[in-house]
Amino acid sequence: MGIGSIGCTKGEKGGGGNEGGFSVKVEPESTGLRVLGKVPDFVFLDQDSNAFGLGDTKDRVWMANFVFTRCGSTCPLQTAKMAQLQESLKGEPFFSAIRMVSFTVDPEYDTPQVLAEYAAKYQATANWRFLTGARKDIWGFCEKGLMLPVEESGLDPAMPILHSPSVVLIDGKGQIRGYYDGLNDESLEKLKSDLKTALKETSSITGYDR
Repeated sequence: MGIGSIGCTKGEKGGGGNEGGFSVKVEPESTGLRVLGKVPDFVFLDQDSNAFGLGDTKDRVWMANFVFTRCGSTCPLQTAKMAQLQESLKGEPFFSAIRMVSFTVDPEYDTPQVLAEYAAKYQATANWRFLTGARKDIWGFCEKGLMLPVEESGLDPAMPILHSPSVVLIDGKGQIRGYYDGLNDESLEKLKSDLKTALKETSSITGYDR
């Protein structure tokens, strides 16, 4: 899905459609979930000023995306879509076995307190963490860890950062299993289906009671 040259999104090489040089990274359809990479270790601060890292996702399938709170374009829609996703999953027996993780690409502004207010605005549950830290570490994790682009725009002060609107699915072993358009309902429905598959394959949590 081409996003066009609006907002704070930037396309990925080899991604889906393209419009004005901007696109969303969406992996080709396949008969099963492939392993597309391994997430490196990380530790950042969440909206409650608690350390949150890869170890906190062990055995849990999680979804990651990148936003920033003062974004004047697509980030509010991305976060609203994540909130809808959370709401649709809350009644599932496996809800406690999943995590949603939103990384800010504007950590100098997005302190834990700012992220806490943002999380409350979108009624984030304890399963949804908003993370901040040193910019070089978060941007490095975005580009090298989850293989998504991020850069300063240098064009519009209201939208100073370009980044991907993709949502990344990571399994209970820290393996990347898919990329989905965070602005597209059909793509997010596919994500919901795939996360169930990833849970069955990689989570040893029984009864989903944690």
